[in-house]
Amino acid sequence: MKPIRIALYLALLGLLVSPVSGSALTVGNTSKNGSLLVFPLVDGTVGTDTVIYLTNVYYYEVMVACYYRSSSDEVYGGIIKLPADDMIWFSLTKGVSSPISIDGKGEMKCWAVDPSGSQQISWNYLQGFAQITDGGSSWGYPSWNFAANQVRGQPVGEAGRIELSGLAGAYDAMPGSLSFSVPGAVTVATQALVLGKEDLRQDRESIYSKAKFRFKLNKGTTSGTQCIKDQLHTSIDKRMMRNIKVQGIASTVCDKEFGIPARTTQNSPLIGVIKVRLNSYVFAIMPNGVGADGSGYILWDADDSGVEENTRR
Repeated sequence: MKPIRIALYLALLGLLVSPVSGSALTVGNTSKNGSLLVFPLVDGTVGTDTVIYLTNVYYYEVMVACYYRSSSDEVYGGIIKLPADDMIWFSLTKGVSSPISIDGKGEMKCWAVDPSGSQQISWNYLQGFAQITDGGSSWGYPSWNFAANQVRGQPVGEAGRIELSGLAGAYDAMPGSLSFSVPGAVTVATQALVLGKEDLRQDRESIYSKAKFRFKLNKGTTSGTQCIKDQLHTSIDKRMMRNIKVQGIASTVCDKEFGIPARTTQNSPLIGVIKVRLNSYVFAIMPNGVGADGSGYILWDADDSGVEENTRR
C-alpha cells in the first residue's frame, strides 16, 4: 500500500473510532437573513417615532407575528402579512398599517408563523430595519436576525416556545457576550440591552440578570455592573467609551436590589444597540457577538397571537 493511501486509511479510521464532538452552534447576527428578527430599541415617547421596515426576500408571501414589550412591562402583539419578494413599513406611533401602536420605549420581536398564526415556522428570508426620529434627528439600525435550522415553511419546535439553542430543529443561538467599539470623540451615548430569555405570554414572568461591563481606562481594564429586569436603557459614562464588553451574569446583589428570592437572577445572553451623538450627527453602533450561548428562548401565546394586551393580569 502506498504511503499516501496508508495515511488516508489511518485518518478515516481515526474518525471512526474517535468520540464525536458536538457540532458548533449557529449564532444570530445583524447581517444574515432570519426567521426571527429582534429590535432592541423602539421608541414612541412624546416627540419620537419609530418606523419598522420588514423585508421578505423569498417569492412566496408569509405571515409574521410581531410583539412589542415596553420598559414598563406592557405587551402588544399582532400579525401582519409580508408580500412575496417585497418590503413593508409602518410607524409604531401613528399606527397606519401597523399591527402595533405604542406610546413609550421598549423592544420588539417579529417571527414567521403559519397562516393561522398559531405556530412559528422556518422562513430564513426575513430582514429588518428600525428608523427612529427624535427632535428632528433621524437614525437607524438593522435588526438582530436568527435563522431557523429547519426546512423552509416547517414548524420549528413546540408552538409558543422559540428555542435559541443553535441546534438542529431550533433557532440560532444568542451571542455569548457583546463587544462594542465607540469612538473616543463621542460625547453622548445611550445603550439598549435586551435579555435573550423572555416571557411574552399574558401571564408572563420577568427575567432578571446583571450586565457586567468591561472597559479600558488609562490605568488598565476595569469593570462595572448594572442589574437588568427584561431590558435595560442606560447612558454610557464617558470613561467607558471606546471598547466595551458586556455579558449577562447571575448575581445575589441583584436579587436584593429587586427584592426577589435568592438565586433568581441568572446568567443570560444579551443583544443590543448603542445610540451615539458626535457633534451634530446621530447614528447607531452595533456590537459584535462573541461566542455562543444556547440557553436563550422566547415564550409567547401561540393560540392568542393576534390579540392586543394593554395590562398585565
